[in-house]
Amino acid sequence: MSGRVTDHTDLVDTAVGPAIAVIPAIDAAVSAIGAELAFGTPVLSGDITESAVREQAARWMDDNWGGLDVLVNNAGVSAQGRFAAGHEETLRRILEVNFFAAVELTDLVAALLRESPDSVVVNVCSILGHRGVPHNNEYCASKFALRGWSEAVRPEFSKAGVDVLLVSPGTIATEFFDHLIATTMNDCDCILSVTVNLEDVVVRT
Repeated sequence: MSGRVTDHTDLVDTAVGPAIAVIPAIDAAVSAIGAELAFGTPVLSGDITESAVREQAARWMDDNWGGLDVLVNNAGVSAQGRFAAGHEETLRRILEVNFFAAVELTDLVAALLRESPDSVVVNVCSILGHRGVPHNNEYCASKFALRGWSEAVRPEFSKAGVDVLLVSPGTIATEFFDHLIATTMNDCDCILSVTVNLEDVVVRT
């Protein structure tokens, strides 16, 4: 999947077709992504935080596949700045996309996942879900929540034959930081942020 769109959730049936992409960012990038995907992969565009979009995707899978092998919860947005300068709307939006959408979509397709003998939920977290970093409080909160939820439900899903995997990458060269939903960073804040060593975050975690 191209890194040019910051938010997407992949719903994959390995036996039938490669993926459905549910993409919150509705712009020209949606058409570009669809054109790049092979095998005529269907693309459903919409805001993954909206229940109607999630329900549409679940219905499509049930009607066309009758089951689901892999769900990749990869939708993500972020903001940067001091906590004192932040806004409730920013925090709630980030939690809705990064955490609640993943939880609610997983719940919605759980029955489909149980139809597959080797199904898996892949939750894309971050190293910032293991260690808090200055000026990323909203993003860290959302990824800590995703990590905690994943670990808590893993035994429950395992009993139903569904694996829950957590992927925690570091900084990756995509356009993610070009699409921050808010920033209150000043020059001093940027200098402080640069001093945070991500390798140290991994070691201390």
